[in-house]
Amino acid sequence: MEALLIMVVYPLAVFILSFIGYVVTKKLFLFPIITFALFFLLALLVHGIEFFSWTAAFTVLSITAALLAKIIFS
Repeated sequence: MEALLIMVVYPLAVFILSFIGYVVTKKLFLFPIITFALFFLLALLVHGIEFFSWTAAFTVLSITAALLAKIIFS
């Protein structure tokens, strides 16, 4: 079940929320910072130190989604 969260649910949620977050706020790095903080806390409190690589990956995905939204809506 944890693998399903990490491989499907988290990335999909990060992409959608970052995309919508940029469209609403027009701030490129707001949702990537929120994503990093949220997954950093999840790594510390729930998943363990092995999750820090996923934290970096989800942050990069969030930046990518925000950049994609900026390109589409500019």
